[in-house]
Amino acid sequence: MEINNLDDLRAAEKLIEWVLQRIRLDSVLLGLRRAGDLPAIGHYPPIRLEPFMIAGAAMFALRYCPPRPFRKTYRPLPDSELVPYLRLVNHYLLADPLSFDETIQEDYYEASPVFTFLRFVASQFPYNVGYFGQYARSLILYEELPPKLAGRPGVPRFDLPATFEALNGVSLTDFVKVGFVAWAAARSANQLGFSRSSFDKARAQGMDLPPDSEVLDVLGQLTTTQEKFIAEYEQRKNADRRFAMYDFNPLLSYPIARPFASRPSRPKRTRWSPHCQICSCRGSRWVSTTRCSTATRRSSRSTSGTC
Repeated sequence: MEINNLDDLRAAEKLIEWVLQRIRLDSVLLGLRRAGDLPAIGHYPPIRLEPFMIAGAAMFALRYCPPRPFRKTYRPLPDSELVPYLRLVNHYLLADPLSFDETIQEDYYEASPVFTFLRFVASQFPYNVGYFGQYARSLILYEELPPKLAGRPGVPRFDLPATFEALNGVSLTDFVKVGFVAWAAARSANQLGFSRSSFDKARAQGMDLPPDSEVLDVLGQLTTTQEKFIAEYEQRKNADRRFAMYDFNPLLSYPIARPFASRPSRPKRTRWSPHCQICSCRGSRWVSTTRCSTATRRSSRSTSGTC
């Protein structure tokens, strides 16, 4: 689909919405998770799957797939449907108003080309972060370095760990540890999801994790529902819709997405349950869909299968 003007851009988004209105969110995310581990997908020509493309496809799915109830069986979106969808999203994300808006073209002649380059950088680079050293680097930056720098001349008096814990109710170190275990379990080649057993296994292997209540506090702060996701998107989207392809993706703030319609809460029956998926939106292949926990107090059966 060629995008040559603003009307074409709007038509492309409407087409994406129409396609997703008949598809389950969990199927789309599972298809994207499977495709995210491949260097390319499709034929004539194949699509090279860059991380920002998977992130954009997941964002559209969270915005436009209709809310559906939880189900125990899962079917990834087949390639016959996933490939055309990814092609459409790719055309949309790569469109720049410089290529179709005459006003911007006129302004561009006297402007620095660096701003066009920065638009591409800001929309693509945040998702393309290597895995190597992320956990260790975070612990060094946030746990080891601050005490060593404290009190030195020219270093502001700011207690980062204490401020983080006051804002989030959990220590910065525990936050990093829980995030690492969730990511490692989600990226496992042997499964497409994680449950409480992933954290129990990490503890058994010697990792000093916080208690389950704090684990769930961390996961809860990283989790979004479709309603919350859409509200965040609407609040932060670009006012100038010629730049709609550069809208902020809330997955950068909430990498765990609950793909099922909310159910009425049941007081005093909190438990770990397989009701959400995590979208690991950083890394060379970007997406993982996983199971995680929504509440705790008693152990549950190990979950199998995938969201």
